[in-house]
Amino acid sequence: MKKTANSITAALCAVLLCLSLVGCTPETEYDGKTITKIETVRTEGMDAFPCSYLRTFDFEAYTITDMRVADPNTVEELVPESKRDLFNNPLPVATFDGDKADGFVNKAKSLGFYTWKDRYVTTEEISDMGSETVTVYFTDGTVKSTYLYAKYPRRYEEVKSTFGEIIGADMYMR
Repeated sequence: MKKTANSITAALCAVLLCLSLVGCTPETEYDGKTITKIETVRTEGMDAFPCSYLRTFDFEAYTITDMRVADPNTVEELVPESKRDLFNNPLPVATFDGDKADGFVNKAKSLGFYTWKDRYVTTEEISDMGSETVTVYFTDGTVKSTYLYAKYPRRYEEVKSTFGEIIGADMYMR
């Protein structure tokens, strides 16, 4: 009977230990560093007009800007003059404050944002999928970049929604 009680106690301790570790993220080289900006880039897969969509979250000025990035020669050749200013020029989207910036960093970190690998690329054959890149810049010059192609890190959707929920703008330019 005593052996059974000890086994049950040991099992409960093991379960409690496992439960206490759920949601914990390992320490990374980025912990304690201050973010200056986050850039998210989405490139469409099969567009006739090659263009990337850049969204910048500036954690120093607390601003969010969008920019359609395209080859200037292509823009000049294919885009009517009246619409050329829509390319390669950052446009203001929104602002946020220091509390929102801190809240975002804390939540994203708890979701494992700093543990993302450099690349997530599917091995499946996909002919029209665009790619995404998330780049984080820190005050000490450190840069963390993650490239995504039809494959995503664990809790990606939660991190993605944290941008809108806390900072007030989607992770990617639409």
